[in-house]
Amino acid sequence: MKKAFTILLVGVLVLCLGACSGGDTSSIGDSRTPPVEQGETTPTQESSTLPVEKEEVSTTRSQEEKELIDEQLQGTWMSEVKGENSDEVLGETYFTFDNGKLTAQMIIGDVESPITEGSYSIEYETITVNDGTLEYTFETDILTLYDPITKSEVTRSEGPILTQDVWEMRYFEDEFGEPTQDGYVTTESYVQGTFSNSATTNSLLLAAFIADAEDLSIALLEYGSSFVGNSSNQYNESYNITMRTSDDTRHEMNAVLYPGGTRMIIDDVHRDTVIEALSGTGSVDFYIVQSERPTTTYLFTLELANFSEVYQNLIQE
Repeated sequence: MKKAFTILLVGVLVLCLGACSGGDTSSIGDSRTPPVEQGETTPTQESSTLPVEKEEVSTTRSQEEKELIDEQLQGTWMSEVKGENSDEVLGETYFTFDNGKLTAQMIIGDVESPITEGSYSIEYETITVNDGTLEYTFETDILTLYDPITKSEVTRSEGPILTQDVWEMRYFEDEFGEPTQDGYVTTESYVQGTFSNSATTNSLLLAAFIADAEDLSIALLEYGSSFVGNSSNQYNESYNITMRTSDDTRHEMNAVLYPGGTRMIIDDVHRDTVIEALSGTGSVDFYIVQSERPTTTYLFTLELANFSEVYQNLIQE
């Protein structure tokens, strides 16, 4: 996930090292007394000259300043991508800042890199973004960003919408394998997570979330190949689910695996809560515990991206 950030921003470290090694290093880390020019005297302990107190410079921002900077930072910014040994502009890199979350994408010609996701934090003179930094100045409540790699100003841009199309609408099939008119929303591919039980810890889990006009359900594959199912032909299996949204709000709910089924059906009373959470931004975590065997647990995360748009298309059909 960090590959694009490394390509874009790891040069910051090189620049920093270069700035230190390329300049005059004669006094760096040298505690010796500097040479005395002819006619000069070396200060002694008997000197009556009082030491000059250095003015202390703050290296931190107040919380109020950080909040104001972050408010202005929200949205998409663009930085030029230049050739390694030339000023030729090859393309652009788009950064989207969203309340502590960062997405980025490089576009060169018709080629778009995969969208990468990460986080950012506001320091005194830099904005730390995963593997590197963007420099900034903040004067008279005006924020200016600067990319030390391209040595150019980062400008505000409408830019592309930096979100992956994670969700899509599909249709249930009839007994002949033909699509029906009954649609549902799900992720384009299984989501990877982990599961644990009495025999294993944090093993591979694949998960799918399905939302149709009647039910919200979850399908799980242990080890990425074996569906979690109810082998009983007469008893339901109950599961407790904790859903955590990006603001760390937790919602407790329950789900049922019906006899012979392989999809956990979330209780209808929780439908509105789940849909509202999935229609937000960021991601949502699901932690599932089998009620009768609490050592059996499942954990996975859903990226929300375009869920709201696709779900609206479903309910409008």
